[in-house]
Amino acid sequence: MAFTYTEDPRKEEEYEPEEPMCPVCGSVKCDYFYKRHGEIIGCDDCIRREDVYGYDG
Repeated sequence: MAFTYTEDPRKEEEYEPEEPMCPVCGSVKCDYFYKRHGEIIGCDDCIRREDVYGYDG
């Protein structure tokens, strides 16, 4: 009797990455999102890099 492989029952569900969204302006089309402790805190359209990293210079 020949074994026919149809589907692996151990297969996990397909992973669909969710698009990041800026919590300040709500945009998903920003080029860069700033994160702090793993959470998105803003994008390059609504906050400055100096504000993110605390640079006063």
